[in-house]
Amino acid sequence: MPLNPRIADWTGRTVWLIGASTGIGRATAERLHARGARVIVSARSAAPLQAFVDAHPGSEALALDATDRDALHAATQGIVARHGRIDLAVYCAGTYAPMRATEFSLEVALQHQQVNYVGALYLLDALLPQLLAQARTHIARPSRRGDAARLGAGRVRDPLSQALHPRAQDLGPAARRPVLRRRAPRHRALITPPPH
Repeated sequence: MPLNPRIADWTGRTVWLIGASTGIGRATAERLHARGARVIVSARSAAPLQAFVDAHPGSEALALDATDRDALHAATQGIVARHGRIDLAVYCAGTYAPMRATEFSLEVALQHQQVNYVGALYLLDALLPQLLAQARTHIARPSRRGDAARLGAGRVRDPLSQALHPRAQDLGPAARRPVLRRRAPRHRALITPPPH
């Protein structure tokens, strides 16, 4: 059985997207809703989330700040209380301001770190106990294929791609513990139960 099997039927699956008010997050939420998933959208701004819910019956809006650890924990617990499980969590929250080395701003770089990396770790911290208790689930984080080209231009890279990479590794011997794996190029992590 493949470690990352394709999900052919999304009907009734609970999907939570963080950073879903615009861009890739919203587009992904729209596609999953169209395929029958129970979609929960989160972002800081409540208005675009409500607009999504109004246009996509059955979806839910859950406004929060991805850099707020307590809010992510509370949201995770609330979703599980209402729906019993989370089948897919997609962390799309992100910020990006290109900088050349001659224009480096520590404040901007730290903002990148907080939203793009620390927020993803907060989500893992909130989700993993629940996900490891489930039979099977997924965590995904979109990445940009143009990162290498931007590095070639002498720009400072969003820390997520490098920082999250070493975290997506075996959590322990596969025969005894669940495994957290990464599938390039999307930084998608798959939780699999230990063999019986």
